[in-house]
Amino acid sequence: MSGEISEEQKQDIKDWFDRFDTDKDGKLSKEEITQLLRVVGNNPTDDDITQIFKEVDLDDSGLIDLEEFQTYYVNTIANVDEKQSLLEAFKCFDQNNDGFIERDELMKFMEDLSEEQAQGMIDIADKNGDGKVNIEEFVEMMMAI
Repeated sequence: MSGEISEEQKQDIKDWFDRFDTDKDGKLSKEEITQLLRVVGNNPTDDDITQIFKEVDLDDSGLIDLEEFQTYYVNTIANVDEKQSLLEAFKCFDQNNDGFIERDELMKFMEDLSEEQAQGMIDIADKNGDGKVNIEEFVEMMMAI
């Protein structure tokens, strides 16, 4: 989710912003951002929140406005959601739960693949040359698509 975003995505971002702008001042405080991050599955420390504000609060107001939040959302929160989805997808392929996708598992999951096609897909994603795809290789490959 990078570059231009659609009007629908902008509205989704505004909805998230409004939901956590509990005092309705049009800005998110450190407490409000902390709550939002917890809802999306993170447990940020005070240092994490301080770092986020250093990077996102461009006008140094101590609060994050909608425009700043939109940039943060697109670059961070949406990627967290995507990575979580990819982790779930990886688990579907990794049928023996050993932390790797191997050719045979890929062929079982995608029944129309030949051995050559399955091996070709493994070879493309397999950066360390061990003949199988680990979670990092899978996420990297899928994020590049």
